Amino acid sequence: MHFYEPHTPYTPPKRFLQQGRTPYDGEVAYVDEIVGSLFAGLRRLDLYDPSLIVLLSDHGEALGDHGEEDHGVFLYREVMHVPLIIKLPGQESGGRRVQAPVQLIDIVPTVMDWAGLPQDAQRPGKSLVPALRGENLPEDRQIYAESLYGRLHFGWKELFSLTTSRYSFVLAPRQELYDIRQDPGQLRNLLPQGSSVASGGSEPPGPVAVEYEKLHRKLKSYVAQTPLKAPNPVDEEELKKLRALGYIGSPTLDPASDGSAPDPKDRIGDLVLYRQAIRIKKIHMYSRVAESLQEVVKTSPRMIDAWDELSEAQQRLGDLGKAADALKKSLRIAPRRTRQLFELVDILVRLRRFDEAREVLRMAPAQKPGEVETRRAFLELVEGKPEAAREAAGRASQDFPAALPYIEGVLSYGNQEYSGALPLFRKALEGLEGRSPHALPYIHFYLGDSLARESRSVGNEPARTGLRQEAERHLLAELSLNPTNSDAATSLCSLHAQEGDVRKVHEVLNEFARGNPSIATYELVAHLYSAMKLDGDAARWAERARSLGGR
Repeated sequence: MHFYEPHTPYTPPKRFLQQGRTPYDGEVAYVDEIVGSLFAGLRRLDLYDPSLIVLLSDHGEALGDHGEEDHGVFLYREVMHVPLIIKLPGQESGGRRVQAPVQLIDIVPTVMDWAGLPQDAQRPGKSLVPALRGENLPEDRQIYAESLYGRLHFGWKELFSLTTSRYSFVLAPRQELYDIRQDPGQLRNLLPQGSSVASGGSEPPGPVAVEYEKLHRKLKSYVAQTPLKAPNPVDEEELKKLRALGYIGSPTLDPASDGSAPDPKDRIGDLVLYRQAIRIKKIHMYSRVAESLQEVVKTSPRMIDAWDELSEAQQRLGDLGKAADALKKSLRIAPRRTRQLFELVDILVRLRRFDEAREVLRMAPAQKPGEVETRRAFLELVEGKPEAAREAAGRASQDFPAALPYIEGVLSYGNQEYSGALPLFRKALEGLEGRSPHALPYIHFYLGDSLARESRSVGNEPARTGLRQEAERHLLAELSLNPTNSDAATSLCSLHAQEGDVRKVHEVLNEFARGNPSIATYELVAHLYSAMKLDGDAARWAERARSLGGR
């Protein structure tokens, strides 16, 4: 069984948020309750006593130690030293503690050994069955660990470590050696100023120098065996899920920066600031988000996610030029990301920088030719070149058949032929075939707005209601995909106004303005209220626009 708790973001059930207990402690108590329920169920089924049960964690949480809020960058004990509790069938060896260092890769050979299954000599790790039966494990085992997280995501130097029962050595730009018996918190580096014997620095005293040389030599040999490689691309939907869980999602690797990559110890504050910005983002304080992220990219310019988030913040603030600049810098670091390329093209099209958008499309990976040509067709359409748009849609249709009805639908929409556009957009949406809806730019807006406009000419009340409900679903879907789409917000507002639902009008406009706090947004909201003769609301939002402009 896998339990997500305790893990960021720390959100235990309310009953575990007692006074004086941190949310992290609340999640520990919550998972303790879940494990207790599991064990109680096993006892009811008479399975607890005869079962072999292994309880472990994949990592710890730093909780601020060494400047790290959670885990991923450093290799200190607060993250590396995890619980490993093994209950044998019956009460054999109950209460026995083993001090010798072991690894999570020991679990599979241990379970196989206990079950009497043949061992694979190529599998890493060692069976712990001898220790479970009372034998002593050797204490001089060297536990290897690595963290490429900072290098792949931020351009910081990668870290490697070896840990024994007495010492922990970290290979970094400023190397670290700790006596974890005397200094379990790893606060006193035995290598002065991170110096090393090999680099000609001040030699640490006596036995420490011997231990350093042994661990340094062994760790360097491990590292030399496998050169760093960039990871495989991650699906954009998976990246969104990872970011929602608090992970940094976009990896890259620049071999040219090997020598200049900074020590993570000097840059960990940038990650703290980045995560603070993401927390602030949840309450739509985008000016503060942008300020924080601008500070981050000054000192960690290879932090891809910071550039991506900065671009979104600038879009929310209505500064498309700065949003485009941030995305360009992100794409210089990791260019083979189709979603970000398409997003940059969309921004440039909105800025009417068509030639620049075409250049960006030439950078797109070859894996999605249909979607690239669909974007090109849309670009040509917005620039007023319908024939060029049809030609590009024809090329796109070879890989992506939905492109042709989509482009023809946008052409009909532009000619105010909404009844003709509707079946084309529906056919295009059906043809997405599991692709991201971003593959057809603003498809839910075009379909939703066409439905809303068509509903005005329908005399049958049930039919009109059905069209409006369908329109609302698509317009809400559009705003979920593209929260800055003012046309979608305007259309949804107009739809509710036609129905006389002022409450929903307020909800739409307030939510859109909260998520896009810019002068242009406030002026749009004021204009829409004015068109609906809601003069008090119009005046209030016009004043907000003026106040924002005077800041």
